Amino acid sequence: MHSAKFMPTTRQKTATQQSTLAKMHTELGEEHAALAAVSEEVLAKYFKEADQRAEARVMRLEKQIDKMNSVLSRHTEEIKTIRSDTSKL
Repeated sequence: MHSAKFMPTTRQKTATQQSTLAKMHTELGEEHAALAAVSEEVLAKYFKEADQRAEARVMRLEKQIDKMNSVLSRHTEEIKTIRSDTSKL
């Protein structure tokens, strides 16, 4: 699957999200725990939506690449046939 080249793994995404959330908790401190919880919820939603959009883009790219590979294979076979026919002439 092509997406492995373009998309970070779930583990990498989770680590990035946890790092971002940990920084936020440190910056806000304990006295702002409610704000931290709301912010965490908003960020979790943002990360989920961003992941979904990125995955959709990767899927579109994969489809385009698959189409290009198909056309390239077809053209390669056509060239082989033309070469064969030409050498017979």
